Amino acid sequence: MTGKAQIQQLIAPAEAMELFRYAGVQEMRIAKDLHDLYRAQKGRHSDSLWDMMSLLSFIYDTGRVQGMREERAKRKERYNG
Repeated sequence: MTGKAQIQQLIAPAEAMELFRYAGVQEMRIAKDLHDLYRAQKGRHSDSLWDMMSLLSFIYDTGRVQGMREERAKRKERYNG
């Protein structure tokens, strides 16, 4: 999403599946809201694989930004706290 650097994948797909067991309703609602917003803005592409990969990339990148902002907020709190 940022387009500045290559993404270093630090979680393996198998690990992601293991962690998904702990996903709660809040995470699912956020993902659903992102899905609905994406569909409202972009609709559907005629190539179903491209369509799914685009949607998943949107949600993945949004999660990356969320994680970065959470880490920055923690550092700021430690620094100012």
